[in-house]
Amino acid sequence: METVNGYRLILGYIGYIMMLAGVIILLPLLVLISYPDDAFYANCFIVPGVLTVFAGYLMTSLIRNKERGRLHKGQDILIVLLTWIMTILAGAAPYYLSRQYSVTRAIFESASGFTTTGLTVTPVDIAPHIFLMYRSMTLFFGGVGLILIVTSIISEVYGMQLYTAEGHLDRLMPNLAASARTVLVIYSGFIFIGVLLYVWGGMSWFDAVNYSMSAVSTGGFATHSDSIAHFNSRFIEGVTIILMLIGGTNFNLLLITLRGNFKALIKHCETRFSFWLYLAAVPLLTLLLYRDRITDFWDSAHMALFQCVSAVTTTGLDTSHTLDKWPTAQLILMMMLMLVGGAAGSTAGGIKQFRLYIITRRLVNSFRERLAHKRIVFPNTVNIYGKNTRMDDNITDICLYTVLYIAVCLLGAFAFSLYNQYNFTQCIFDFTAALTSGGYSNGVVGPASPRGILWISVVAMFLGRLEIYVVIIGILRIFSDIRAKITKMKY
Repeated sequence: METVNGYRLILGYIGYIMMLAGVIILLPLLVLISYPDDAFYANCFIVPGVLTVFAGYLMTSLIRNKERGRLHKGQDILIVLLTWIMTILAGAAPYYLSRQYSVTRAIFESASGFTTTGLTVTPVDIAPHIFLMYRSMTLFFGGVGLILIVTSIISEVYGMQLYTAEGHLDRLMPNLAASARTVLVIYSGFIFIGVLLYVWGGMSWFDAVNYSMSAVSTGGFATHSDSIAHFNSRFIEGVTIILMLIGGTNFNLLLITLRGNFKALIKHCETRFSFWLYLAAVPLLTLLLYRDRITDFWDSAHMALFQCVSAVTTTGLDTSHTLDKWPTAQLILMMMLMLVGGAAGSTAGGIKQFRLYIITRRLVNSFRERLAHKRIVFPNTVNIYGKNTRMDDNITDICLYTVLYIAVCLLGAFAFSLYNQYNFTQCIFDFTAALTSGGYSNGVVGPASPRGILWISVVAMFLGRLEIYVVIIGILRIFSDIRAKITKMKY
């Protein structure tokens, strides 16, 4: 039997994901049952959906019923990188075919959805229902992870390589396929509960499905231009806060908690880190909002709680009405919260709480060692899922990644600032929102943005979703393979 290796193997694996991408494009057609007037846009989904499924099927023929070779170093990351690029491009087709989006804006909207960023160029108050649902579905599949959904198709060894390369850190069950199913069940279950609660709170079924997917995926797409503020309901805002917190929590920790181990949840390092983070940020934002008379004190407190949770979980849903008019101090605080981000292994973006907790612990231990009367080395142990684990070996990589992340933020803000109509606060805030998948905008990124701003944002969203390293390693792998091919041709 023929053994498939190299790029034939890579393209074969990507074919399965492309078939999934085609199905994602076709799924919004179900909306036509309730909104038949949107049938005018049916071909915008049928044509690219069918073609993407067919193209994916042809690609899988490269490895179907054949002996599959080994994935060499870096090829797993290359599969993830190419998968996301091809899915975003395929996902842009319905927008472009509607004739309401240019190529740039179609790719931007697709990238924002699949990376669960939530920045948008869509006029949501007048957009057809089929497109609003499609946006939310891209959040759903992008949040849970494209690779995870089809990972059971791939062998256990190579599937785990891709599963890890996409950013999933833990197996929830003894084997990979069971882990994938468990994540999907947890993810879908919370969305279903969110839908029921939203309907109970007064939302229509259509809005409830969209906002529940948006909140749990920490994506932030809304069906109204004033986001959650449209409903003027404390109950709906409370449900949204809970759903965002769930989306920003590690899947493994959610499973442990659902099994009744609340002690592991309370002792987990990220739980403690987020508790102190909210304890500091919410009162501070409350005082800043009240100081500037944006609202009265209790409204300021409620708004601060919602906005802090939305920023930390990098969701981007909003109750403020006037975020683009907030003073600089509030915007900087929100930006810092987006940089912190959610838990590792969650749908949220940002640097991630786990990394910053490790850095904070190491910094505190460093001061304690210097203040001690005698030479003492404090062990850098953290509580993960109820167990103390030494993290000394990971500190260097964590610090390097954090520095790289902040450097990318500054470079991106500089790129935005080349368009002279924006000030630095707007530039750093909006680029941070794109990189962290925060979804907020202070006026730089939006429907009226220049094409260059949108393309820079697409790159930022892509880097943030795949955590920078994956993109860099994938690109380096491609160049390495091209160079090796050229060298081989010379000799």
